[in-house]
Amino acid sequence: AIEARVCAERYEGAFLPATGVLTAFHIPEQYGGARIDTGVEAGSRITHYYDSLLAKVITAADTREEAILALTRTLAETTLAGVRSNVSLLIRYLESAPFVGARHHTGTLPSLLPSDEERMELARRLAFERLAIEYGDRPSASTPWGEPGGFRIVAPLERRHRFEVEGVTVEAAVRGSATAGYAAELRTPDGTVQGGALPTPNPLSRLQGDFLCTAIGSFEIRSLPLSLRRSAGDSAAGTGEIRSPLPGRISKLLKAPGDPVAEGEVVMVLESMKMEHPLRAPRAGVLAAIHTAVGSAVESRTLLAEIGS
Repeated sequence: AIEARVCAERYEGAFLPATGVLTAFHIPEQYGGARIDTGVEAGSRITHYYDSLLAKVITAADTREEAILALTRTLAETTLAGVRSNVSLLIRYLESAPFVGARHHTGTLPSLLPSDEERMELARRLAFERLAIEYGDRPSASTPWGEPGGFRIVAPLERRHRFEVEGVTVEAAVRGSATAGYAAELRTPDGTVQGGALPTPNPLSRLQGDFLCTAIGSFEIRSLPLSLRRSAGDSAAGTGEIRSPLPGRISKLLKAPGDPVAEGEVVMVLESMKMEHPLRAPRAGVLAAIHTAVGSAVESRTLLAEIGS
């Protein structure tokens, strides 16, 4: 038997816990007599007051290989939306050569975390899949007047989209029509441009609001306003802002206004889901202001402090 623990967390961000409302939650039980131990369901609010565990998923079989396959299939067909989770990382681990060959150890997990290049590639792939679902669901237009999104005579109409896929921004341009088919061109911050015809949607992929549930896991893919553009100076390091990465409670303040701080130095500590998260200075300077106090409850993205020059 093998057990996997499904947790509400963002593994690409130092395994920070995630919060929100589960808009969809279903783990199938038909593979390997899967046993699902959980206390949540669709509609449950995941808060920072408890730990990040959502479910324990256990499969059993006559051999280790069969148990691994049953657990992988169970997670691949899991629908989990509304809250970020580690489902995709669990699938990646179960399918890895070290785990399949029983050669895994404490250093295996860090080696399986996706690189920046892999994250960019995955973001483009998922954005492409979301567009295939969205445009594939549009009814065919028998006349130009029925074309979704409008049309124009002199040139094909281009529809633009911006997505944030697991923290990576993807810009997309879609051209074509419901009758002739659509093609998309995607660009990620690393400068890579990838394009092609939008395929028939994968029947194993389910779009649940801003979450795309696929055979390799559930991923957040938010639609962004086209006008929302960031320059290098808008980053946290450029502005000197310290913002809460998630909801929680301020448990410690280690600096006071007027204190000098070095880049990466811990300024305060946030407690969330039974864990302490050090919040560091994004750049060197002088602590200009603190907008919170010990014991204060804060929401995600709350401005907590500012670093001046």
